[in-house]
Amino acid sequence: MPTKLATFSTLFLEIKFLLYFRAIEFSGDFFSMILGVAKRGFSFLLILGFIVVAFAHSLHLLLRPASSVSLEYPSYSNDPNDPWNLATKYNTIDPNGTIEDNSSLIEPPTATTNMFMLMGSAIAAVYIMLTGNTDPISYWDLDNNRTLLILALVFSFVASTYLMNLFIGLLTNAITETKTREASLILRAEVLEEIELLYMLPYQRRKENWFPFVIFYECHTVKLREHVMDILKDKWAGYKKPFISKNLNEVLLLPDEQPSLKQIESKITDKTEDKFREQRILKEIEKIIKEMPTQKDLKELKDLIEFLKTNKQ
Repeated sequence: MPTKLATFSTLFLEIKFLLYFRAIEFSGDFFSMILGVAKRGFSFLLILGFIVVAFAHSLHLLLRPASSVSLEYPSYSNDPNDPWNLATKYNTIDPNGTIEDNSSLIEPPTATTNMFMLMGSAIAAVYIMLTGNTDPISYWDLDNNRTLLILALVFSFVASTYLMNLFIGLLTNAITETKTREASLILRAEVLEEIELLYMLPYQRRKENWFPFVIFYECHTVKLREHVMDILKDKWAGYKKPFISKNLNEVLLLPDEQPSLKQIESKITDKTEDKFREQRILKEIEKIIKEMPTQKDLKELKDLIEFLKTNKQ
């Protein structure tokens, strides 16, 4: 068996063995915390990965040799990105202390001398730079390569300083917001579901002493009603949204169907229109009342009629 396959097989086997402890209460809380925080930070890591690939591609185009080179045979060129020109040189010094430029010793370059020759090694170099290590670009003179200097400064600020500190803050918030006990119980439910589906035979699933057909729970009716209302309003944050039966709705006196936002708005609009209509009717009644004759006017009219009758006689 090849050594590489044995290496990865051993790694995956030990990780698989470690995952068996996620159902134990002693370590289940930590497993649920690790998995929950990893799910929340996955999208951020994906964005960070795209940024690393973008900078790696830019540095690969900037620092790759102009022609193909070999790390075993020297190439005599003036290309500043050639690994043989980037390799460390040792000059001899005569007894007078003068450095002899005519003869020099060159340390053979390695694959890490110019990691930006290939796209794969360029991604690895940028990932190393993400930790604050500038060795991949230490072979170039930044004073004479302003483009490399600008890219290094931008990457250092954007990725190493800003995004990494932001990522640490997001992980801290995710750990704080994660309800460890609930997450542990949800993880245990997932393990039980996996066992039932993948490791049990059909006759074992039909055992009533293992899986009873009816399970009785004791709970407070008011709290249960609030809990069910939250589920119906899509506020369920658990493993899987439970099914609320019609019988449970009847027991808890819940409405068959929750009103939608449009229905609520239409009811509010109807009530507002009815209120305006009532106010308009009241104003018309007040106007009619004001126009009606008062008791004083009726008395004057009666006196006038008596006066006319007297004059006729």
